Amino acid sequence: MLEYTLLRNISPEYIQPEPSAFSLEYTDPETGKRSTEIDGRFRLLFPPFLLLNEGRYEILQGRIPVEYCKLHGIAVPHVIVVEKKISNEDLLWFLLHLKKQSAGFNIIEKALAVRKFDEMVRRIPEDMPKLLDIPRSKRYLDNYKKLSYAPDEMRLAVLRGELHENTAFEIFRFPQESWCTLARFVSGLSTGTKKRNEILDMLLLITDGEKERVDRILGADEMRRIVKLGIDPPQIAQRIFEYVKELRYPHMFGYTKQFYKKLKQLKLNRGVQLTVPKDFEQWEFTMSLSFSTVEELKNQIEELKKIAEGSTFSELMSMRV
Repeated sequence: MLEYTLLRNISPEYIQPEPSAFSLEYTDPETGKRSTEIDGRFRLLFPPFLLLNEGRYEILQGRIPVEYCKLHGIAVPHVIVVEKKISNEDLLWFLLHLKKQSAGFNIIEKALAVRKFDEMVRRIPEDMPKLLDIPRSKRYLDNYKKLSYAPDEMRLAVLRGELHENTAFEIFRFPQESWCTLARFVSGLSTGTKKRNEILDMLLLITDGEKERVDRILGADEMRRIVKLGIDPPQIAQRIFEYVKELRYPHMFGYTKQFYKKLKQLKLNRGVQLTVPKDFEQWEFTMSLSFSTVEELKNQIEELKKIAEGSTFSELMSMRV
């Protein structure tokens, strides 16, 4: 049974500076620096939770209030002390519900919870993912464990919203020595998660995850040239995707460029839109016409007849792969 005691006026000197191995807290260092912003008029509104383990007080939750008291040379006015008389599993469950009912979890704390249950209990309870509001699949749980021990640079990028967790999971398909390099690279792209993941997927196909090949592509002259283009950031991300796609499929990419060059020579009217097959998997085209009068429609049809009878259109159709 869990036993805990409310104590008053505990000197920070008796509290270990490093959090307990059971702690699920993870905060941005910039947030930690703001511990001086606690309003002295109200002191500490929530008592820190400490673990009494072999005669030592270890922080389970509430590191910032303890640091505030240490910084100002004052005693911690009140703490709740939990004695280590229960199993690792029961203590972790207690901390899960404590955070759920108080501050809630950030994404890194969810990852820590998954890893600590796996390491300290040797299993992940079936109902724990629901409490954390994360998927139950083994693939996701394995990725959360990887996120928990990823370098701080990467974890902070996820915590600050610079890197979506699903993009981090894509990066985990690469060797660990490439994680930070890839995280910095995709975090600098002003585009959506889907496009970032597409770029990573293409890089993995090209490099087989080898760090040297990843570094060579990211540091290539063409990559640096694209990044420095004076165009909208989403367009830069699209150019980078096209560049890595060309590296993966050089023959198809060359074919595509030739095809669209020939298509441009048709000089279709503004009201005519030709949709080409995706990746040219099926040789089937879709055409749409925009018009507002009968005469406009007739003109469009006549113009299309001339195009269909011309040599340029025949050359285009003969490019079938």
